[in-house]
Amino acid sequence: MTRNDQGNDRYEGRVCARLKELRVSRGWTMEELRERLAAIGVEVPASTLYSYERGSARSGGVDIPIRLLPAIARVYGYTTAGGWLPAK
Repeated sequence: MTRNDQGNDRYEGRVCARLKELRVSRGWTMEELRERLAAIGVEVPASTLYSYERGSARSGGVDIPIRLLPAIARVYGYTTAGGWLPAK
């Protein structure tokens, strides 16, 4: 069981799972996601993106900086910053 699996009952864990779901469903590697974010002016190391998908053992999630929400939405084709987030 991964850390992310353990936290999926919490909202934070569902956010992490959603991030991974979006990337994997498009067949992108973590490096491809990093490059797509960089192309729109948002530099995030692949290792940091990985930590956002993986989450933490305690909460099942991580705090994604609010400034990244619109960029994540944009690279995945959503028109609103929170469009990709799971329902509470």
